[in-house]
Amino acid sequence: MKKSILLIATFALATLFSGCELYNRGNNDLPPVDPYMVEFEASYLNGDYYGDYYNIGKGNYYIYLSDKGITEEGELLPHGNYYILDITSSLTNYHNETVQIPSGTYTLDKDNSFDHRSFSQERSMYVATDANGEVFKCEYFDSANMSIHVDGIVLTAEIGDYTHIVTYNHSPRVRNRGENGVHSTLCGDLSLALDDHTLYYYPCGDYYTTGINNWLLFLWPNSGEGDIVQFDVMTTKDGNDSFYGEYKIGSTGNEWSFLKGVLTIEENESYMDGSWYYTSDYTDFAPFAGGVLKIFNNSDNTATVTFEVVDDAGNSITSSWRGAVSLLQ
Repeated sequence: MKKSILLIATFALATLFSGCELYNRGNNDLPPVDPYMVEFEASYLNGDYYGDYYNIGKGNYYIYLSDKGITEEGELLPHGNYYILDITSSLTNYHNETVQIPSGTYTLDKDNSFDHRSFSQERSMYVATDANGEVFKCEYFDSANMSIHVDGIVLTAEIGDYTHIVTYNHSPRVRNRGENGVHSTLCGDLSLALDDHTLYYYPCGDYYTTGINNWLLFLWPNSGEGDIVQFDVMTTKDGNDSFYGEYKIGSTGNEWSFLKGVLTIEENESYMDGSWYYTSDYTDFAPFAGGVLKIFNNSDNTATVTFEVVDDAGNSITSSWRGAVSLLQ
């Protein structure tokens, strides 16, 4: 993502006029100002590591260098300058919440070839936002190179007649959203109100070939919009045709367990397998990494579901629901 021109250009012009005036008055100690040089020090680095998102055996890092930062929802802020970089580099196996972008020299990838230590010309750019946070300028790099080290980033990019030199003087770390990373978008604990929901179930049989029956369960909003809870549960090895019972986090080989949420990436498509919370518009989502689930069959043909789980960022997600049950068609 990217932003950086109107404010920078205004500052550069003011500096130019002031500098020329002093220089013409005989102050020859001042160097001449290059009107086509934009020097920008980024105050913020926001971004994510997506692992082998493109199925090329290399790591994808998508970052924003800016003077404003971005919102929790990933939106750009008003009057901002953003340099957006889609970087290809090494894979990382770290399970940490954040990872550092690998050090080295990076070049602009004009052929979309995903070369190691490159950044895509198609998806790297500079953008500026207006007073409403809307993009009013978007410019792609004609040529560029970048140096990344443990203490910062230096980007040099040619855009038309202008040379942009962008620096970030802090450790270049991003959120880890690779297969081993953190995927939750939640910023704290969450207590869900699921009053206007239906519990849908789907029997999958011995789907995982472990001899244990598997069921998919969804607490789905009746309006089709709102909070959704998904549980992937294992019941028993016998002929049990019911999903009612008590579960804890486990694996496909454990009876009475629910499976942790994982993000599966296939052919550039992402799938939320296992057990998750998410909104119908996918604004927020969180994979379940631990906890307990209880499902009771009531005498009035309804069910009661209670759960206390944690996501992969350590946030608590809780709810208690009672309502109608329906087979997922």
